[in-house]
Amino acid sequence: MLVTTRHERAWNYAGSIAHWIYPTALRSHPAAWSRLLWWLSLLALIGASAGAATGMLRLGADGSRFSSPYRGWQAWHHWLGLFCMLFVLTWIFSGWLSMDSGALIFNRQAD
Repeated sequence: MLVTTRHERAWNYAGSIAHWIYPTALRSHPAAWSRLLWWLSLLALIGASAGAATGMLRLGADGSRFSSPYRGWQAWHHWLGLFCMLFVLTWIFSGWLSMDSGALIFNRQAD
């Protein structure tokens, strides 16, 4: 049996349960739902790109080593973001293109 605290259950609800609940009224209109997901994916791509650029710009050098200007958990966040940057950006970009239905590349009208 899994034992969790109230705090853990709250984060689980916010992270996993609410993530899968989509508004039924919007899902009943596939074109509007697709457009919304396309724009949200584009915003996520822009946000992740801005974070990647900021992370690269904040990276410093101490002699022959790279250094982070942050300390503690912020330094962990900085290094993990730099390490995962290429994977995250390609993942979001491919998801964004998969929502496109070929309109961007082939100049077709999306659904």
